[in-house]
Amino acid sequence: MFGLKAKSKADGLADICPAGAACSQGDIDAYASQRDQSVTARTLSVGGFAVGGAALAAGAVLFFTAPDNSATKSNQIGVWTDGRGSAGLRLGGAW
Repeated sequence: MFGLKAKSKADGLADICPAGAACSQGDIDAYASQRDQSVTARTLSVGGFAVGGAALAAGAVLFFTAPDNSATKSNQIGVWTDGRGSAGLRLGGAW
């Protein structure tokens, strides 16, 4: 979004004060303002891509270096007794 805004602002600079034309002080001020807006939008665009790339890299590192917990996951079904005539069914699991 900021990249498109920066391009739009930069493309509009030639309309304000074409090269080789005599420009009024108002045109020069408008040109400078629009150029500053273009530079700011470009900076935000580059920063956004950098933050997004860093977040993607961090996510990939976390995903690929996460420990494999499949050995600790288990499902259990069993019968138990307490030795005094009571019995039951035990169900357990982890995911």
